[in-house]
Amino acid sequence: MDKNEEYGTKPENLLPQSQMVAILTDMQASEGVMAIKVGGNLNTRTAQKNEYQVTILKKYGISQSAFWESYQYYTDNPKLLDTIYAQVVKELENQLPIEKERMAKNQLALPTPAVPIVVPKPIFLPPNSANKVPKTQ
Repeated sequence: MDKNEEYGTKPENLLPQSQMVAILTDMQASEGVMAIKVGGNLNTRTAQKNEYQVTILKKYGISQSAFWESYQYYTDNPKLLDTIYAQVVKELENQLPIEKERMAKNQLALPTPAVPIVVPKPIFLPPNSANKVPKTQ
């Protein structure tokens, strides 16, 4: 079996794994920010999450459709997605000491987890509900 058969047909504008790592790292970090923010109802948080995602994609000069096509491709190929998320976890772990230092300067306590940090794979819902929903493992 050649690689194309194993991984399926790549979208024409497939984002490289390294770019997906950077984007997903930023998205996970924004999820963390939203998790510690106080207030807001579900609609407000959902709107804010969508706004963060749009801002992150603009930062990288990526269209929503390019991201979703790439994300769907990687979701359909769990080995590739696992590789990407392993790198996302490493990036987030590398950011942790920086955040601890920043919070210490602002006299904020960052809770120390009793167990190792495990970043769950989020399920990103495309803006158009007619789009294919990512498969879960």
